[in-house]
Amino acid sequence: MVFLTYRLAQASAGETAGKMASFLIAVWPNHIMSVGLASKEQLLLALMTGILLLVLRSTLAQSNRSVAQYAFGAGLLLGAATLTQPAFMLFPSLLVLLDLLRAVNLKILFLRLFCLYAGMILVVAPWTLRNYEVFGKFIPVSTNGGDVFYRSNNPLATGGYIDRGEVDLSQLGELEANQMGYKLGKEWILANPGQFLKLAIKKQMLFLGDDAVGAYESLKRALGKEGITYIFFKGLSNAYWLLIWMLIFLGWITHRQLYYTPGVMLLVLSVLYLLAIDSVFESGARHHVPLSAALAVLAALPFSRIPDKIGTQ
Repeated sequence: MVFLTYRLAQASAGETAGKMASFLIAVWPNHIMSVGLASKEQLLLALMTGILLLVLRSTLAQSNRSVAQYAFGAGLLLGAATLTQPAFMLFPSLLVLLDLLRAVNLKILFLRLFCLYAGMILVVAPWTLRNYEVFGKFIPVSTNGGDVFYRSNNPLATGGYIDRGEVDLSQLGELEANQMGYKLGKEWILANPGQFLKLAIKKQMLFLGDDAVGAYESLKRALGKEGITYIFFKGLSNAYWLLIWMLIFLGWITHRQLYYTPGVMLLVLSVLYLLAIDSVFESGARHHVPLSAALAVLAALPFSRIPDKIGTQ
């Protein structure tokens, strides 16, 4: 992770930012305390960092061949991320938005998208074919999306995980529950737009407000540590989380021009993408873990010394 973060920061904001970002990710308390956890978010962190690096390389590539190769590699990793967390299925929309913001030639945009989807489909297709054999319907990855969507958008929703919504879908089959969940969730949103917006804000606060999942899972839940020990490490995790955001704000103030470069634009869009997903579906502090490398790079921007060279590497 340290190496991937270094390369991502180096490509986005130069050598000095690369060193600083790799340091920030290496000493990140939440990740240190999560080393022993079998967490899908830790896997997604590695995959997402690789995806961002390869997409950026594709964006900065000078030849069509390099564009295609980097995009295809990103697609392979995106396929693995999609199998881990189906919400990543829509991630290519970021590439479209990034290229539109940069007024990229449409031929390059379509080439990059084609290669990205080719890699993604190559990884996901075997599981999709398995689903078709089992269910007799086209189901790209999972059948629980509707259930999650409804539990996230119903009168009992809290913004985080709950066992069931107002209507219990557990008595239905997988496909029926999936279809009914999307139907009931959409109906509730249309009937309660104000409550939906308030719930979305609460979900965003859950997404960004805490960075102590490693302390909770490894110390309190696994080892039963409470009292001063748990409080100290939870406080340390959240203090570091606050420091990261203070550095990001400082970078915005002092190096705002970098936010108009391809690499930093991509990182910002990736943060907004997962934030938007969690504004609709259930949220939680662990959900921002895959963004850690991107946030470390953004936090390293105040230390960048070569803003005039960014985007030409």
